[in-house]
Amino acid sequence: NPYRSRYSMKKPAASNHISRTHPKLVHRYGPYEWMDPGEPAVRKLTEDVVLDLVRRYDIDGVHMDDYFYPYPETQRVRRKVKEIPFPDDATYKRYRRGGGTLSRDDWRRHNVDLLVKELNDGVHAVKPWVRFGVSPFGIWRPGHPASVRGLDQYAVLYADAKKWLNEGWVDYLTPQLYWAVDKPEQRYDQLLRWWVGENLFGRHIWPGNYTGKVAFTNSSAWRTDEILEQIRLTRAQPGATGNVHFSMKVLQQNPDQLVERLQREAYAAPALVPASRWLPSSGYSAPVVATRIDTRSGDRVVDLSLAKAVPNGPWLWAIQTRTDAGWRTEIVPGVEHTHVVAPRGSVQPTEIRVRAVDRVGNASAETRLSTQR
Repeated sequence: NPYRSRYSMKKPAASNHISRTHPKLVHRYGPYEWMDPGEPAVRKLTEDVVLDLVRRYDIDGVHMDDYFYPYPETQRVRRKVKEIPFPDDATYKRYRRGGGTLSRDDWRRHNVDLLVKELNDGVHAVKPWVRFGVSPFGIWRPGHPASVRGLDQYAVLYADAKKWLNEGWVDYLTPQLYWAVDKPEQRYDQLLRWWVGENLFGRHIWPGNYTGKVAFTNSSAWRTDEILEQIRLTRAQPGATGNVHFSMKVLQQNPDQLVERLQREAYAAPALVPASRWLPSSGYSAPVVATRIDTRSGDRVVDLSLAKAVPNGPWLWAIQTRTDAGWRTEIVPGVEHTHVVAPRGSVQPTEIRVRAVDRVGNASAETRLSTQR
C-alpha cells in the first residue's frame, strides 16, 4: 500500500517513522494515517524506498495492493452518517495556483498514474528482470462488463487500473476477484474475461482469489470447492495464466482440507511462472546434459551446464523424466550442476528432457536424452 503510512494507532510510532521524520506529509484520515498522493515529495519518497529495496535485495518482483486513495471513511454528524473528505485541499490549491487545469478527480487519478508509471520504469531501469504488478479492486467501474455492480474504484479510489493495463505499465495485473462464482452482479468468469479483453500489451493476467474465506467461521465462509472452481474458470479463460491466493495464512491453517485438495486437484505438478517475453531475455541455448550412474551412491544423475557459461548458471533448470508411469517434472535452482533424477533402486527413466530458464521465465530449447535401463 504505497500511501497508507500507519495502520494501527495503538502504539506510538517509531522515531524514524515518516510521521516523525516528515510530519507535514502525513494526515489522519479515519482511524489511519495517510500520505497525500498529490504531494510530489510523497511520490518521490515512495519511489525512493521501493527502488532502494530493488537495489539491495534479490527479489523477483514488486507488488502494489489495491489501496491508492483510501476507501471512504465516514462519521456521524447530527444523526447523519457523512463521508469524511480526504484532506488534500492544500495540495490541490497549490496545483491550481501553479497553472494546473485538471478537476480534482482527474488530478487525483493523474497522481496515482504517475506513481504507477514511474515505479514500473524505475524498477526496470534498476533491474530489468524484476517484475512490477498491482492487485487492484476487481471492478474497474460498475457496468464494465454490463451486468457488474459494485464499488467504482475509478471514481472512489482514483485508481485507473484499466489504463495501467492498456498502457503496459505493469508486468502483471491481479484484479481482486473476491466474490463467489455464483454472485450475479460480480460474476467471476465475466469479470475475468473483461480484464483479459483490456490487456492490449499482452501482460500477465493473474486474478486474485480470496482463499482466506475458507478459514472464516461465520456464514460467509467458503468451502474449498469454491476456490477449486475459481481456478478451473481461470484455466478455461484464454489469456489468464495463473491465480494469486490471498493469503499465506490460510494455507498454514489448512481448513477444509484446503492444502491437500489444492495439491491433489489443482497443483499436483510443479510449474514455471509464465515467461515475461517483453523483458530482456538471457537467450540461453539448449543446455549441455549428460546422464550417468553415480559410482558411489548408485543414483542416476544428470550433469548440467550451459554451452556458454554464465556466472552461477541459469536461474532454473526444468527437468522432465519419463517412465512407464508418465512424465515427472522437477524445477531446480540453476546453481545445481548435478541432479539426481532416479535414486538407486527406483524405476529408471527412459527419456530425460532439460531446459535452462532465465529470471523472467524464458526457457531455452530442450536437450533430450534417451537412457538404457
